[in-house]
Amino acid sequence: MKNTIQHSLLAALVLCLFAAFANNARAAAMPMGKPTAPKFDVGGGHLVFCGKTGGKIAKKDFAGKTSLQIEGCPGASETIITSFTLEIVKGGKTTTLQSNSDRLTSDMVAQLKTLSVGDSFEFKKVWARWPNSKDTYQVRTEKFTVG
Repeated sequence: MKNTIQHSLLAALVLCLFAAFANNARAAAMPMGKPTAPKFDVGGGHLVFCGKTGGKIAKKDFAGKTSLQIEGCPGASETIITSFTLEIVKGGKTTTLQSNSDRLTSDMVAQLKTLSVGDSFEFKKVWARWPNSKDTYQVRTEKFTVG
């Protein structure tokens, strides 16, 4: 009986903690940085590079690839990526590069070629818009690790 009461109290405490953080979920989803138009929440789409949204990626899978796509929301194929930042972590050193399109710059491609197993890269501050609008939104992204 004593164990049952202790387990019930522990479960109630855990649920209260989850509930306390759940109220901040909308604040955590707000885009960072300054958009070029009115600020919107992070869109429903996610960034796709070489057919993946993040995680472990083989060097041969991204060698020479230069384009980014958005998937996972209505109209994703028509969405235009207007800018993004590529953050590369190689041997503990971070390099940040910028592009004002949906394509990697030649410098980005060159930097990605030098990565080794365990290094990582992440597309950040990816801003996109629909063709018939000037309003932008930030796209969800995840980190890639060379494996």
